[in-house]
Amino acid sequence: MTDIKECEYSQQVKVIKRKRKSYRPKRSRLYKYKADIIHLRNAGASYEDISLWLRKNKRIKITSRNINYFYNNHCVNKNEKP
Repeated sequence: MTDIKECEYSQQVKVIKRKRKSYRPKRSRLYKYKADIIHLRNAGASYEDISLWLRKNKRIKITSRNINYFYNNHCVNKNEKP
């Protein structure tokens, strides 16, 4: 009796594993504008300025905090110490 239940459970687990989607992080919308963000930041623009620029020129609404996070994680060389 227990062998039958174990077999049923193992089959159910296999089905669940097949149906479960693997987690893949979403790609940021800011990747398209990475070069623009780097140029604006190097020109002295604040993250708020970049946010307003993206909203006005590229029609993308994003917070300055998200731009800060993106810039620090994707645009700055990790080995470089400020």
